[in-house]
Amino acid sequence: MFESLDFLYVPAPNIQESIRYYTKVLAGELLWKIHAYGVWVACIRLSDKQPYFLLADHIERKDLKMIYRVSNLENVASELRARGWREEKSLEIPNGPCMPS
Repeated sequence: MFESLDFLYVPAPNIQESIRYYTKVLAGELLWKIHAYGVWVACIRLSDKQPYFLLADHIERKDLKMIYRVSNLENVASELRARGWREEKSLEIPNGPCMPS
């Protein structure tokens, strides 16, 4: 069902300071940074292996989200709903639509 854990969606209330910390202190690489719909999101690579870190200024401090790769989002979501999965609000990242777990 799940192919890989690709991203950790991480709260970053101060996006510039968070990018600085992840790149300067933790020696990560900034892959991209976007501003859309009033929200800043930046993608950081800390190692040669995933997950990448998506720093976002619009999520609550305690609200870390895991984003897994699947072959068919709707099929997997349907199967998980049948098992009692509590669906969260879907979101869109540059890589495509997501349903965070």
